[in-house]
Amino acid sequence: MTRLLKVAAAQVGKIDIDTPYEEVVQRMIALLDQAHDKGIKLVNFPELTFTTFFPRHIIPFGPELDKWYQKGDVTKFDPFKPFFEKAKEYGIAVCVGYAELTDDDEHYNTSVFVDQAGNNLNKYRKMFLPGDKEPLENVPWQHLEKRYFLEGNLNWKAFRWPGTGTGHGGPIIGQLICNDRRWPESWKILGLQGAEIVCIGYNTPVSNVVEPGKASQMVNSDSSEAMATFHNELCLQYNSYHNCCYSLCSARTGVDDGKYSLIAGTTIVDPQGVIIAKSKTNEDELVWAEIDLDSCYPPRNRAFNFARHRRPEEYKLIVEQKGVKEPAPLEDEM
Repeated sequence: MTRLLKVAAAQVGKIDIDTPYEEVVQRMIALLDQAHDKGIKLVNFPELTFTTFFPRHIIPFGPELDKWYQKGDVTKFDPFKPFFEKAKEYGIAVCVGYAELTDDDEHYNTSVFVDQAGNNLNKYRKMFLPGDKEPLENVPWQHLEKRYFLEGNLNWKAFRWPGTGTGHGGPIIGQLICNDRRWPESWKILGLQGAEIVCIGYNTPVSNVVEPGKASQMVNSDSSEAMATFHNELCLQYNSYHNCCYSLCSARTGVDDGKYSLIAGTTIVDPQGVIIAKSKTNEDELVWAEIDLDSCYPPRNRAFNFARHRRPEEYKLIVEQKGVKEPAPLEDEM
């Protein structure tokens, strides 16, 4: 038996700090147009899709910062509404990232999954925030996610996406955002819920590496871009393989404001960890594939049969300890 579904990962190119929402939305709609022409039923979009990656800037708290966030139902926010209306018109489900401001004035890095009928099926808030809370001195650009966002509080909740014609109650979907893809805990919790597709969006700098003692010199070269891309694919391929699921991985890429470089590497990965589709540019691009959800299950019944092979009784250290605690030296070395 096969459960076939056409899915896509949408890559979005450069967005400058003064790029208007309306321009970005029209570019996103153009990607939906392509998806509609190909009969695609799900399009995944990047982290913070609608704006430049504003956490690289030092922004005063208050109205000047809050203008980057959306409060309430993001699908009803006027500048974004045409995008969600077009997705509904085409009968395409979308997973899209944005900056969320709650009714309690809390700030989150969020993604929402909106089905083909325009229903909000799930909201996810980024759990593993990278970067710094306070600006670093003498660094050309910052990475201040810990300053501008709270850690996510909705956990990793897999959910059913009905109405796809694929049977079994519909595909089981999970969501991650950027740095979450580097941490196996996030994937495993989704894997333990039977996730068949994991939707991921990211904004990954070509480099945020600061050489020791050289805070003013950030590594930013072809080699650092290659390494960042390698690490991206390493995380996606192994964790898709280990959890027997597909992953749709969408980059916000390009060179924002002529100087802030983000990697591309938008990919679709299958349950064997094989990249089956990948972007060719660092511009707006639709990467798509027809996938068979039933291919998640042979490895789940053998090598990664969690019920047979996992040893949760031995994993206490993972949940009880946060930082590294090295073992004591051996006596003969003291």
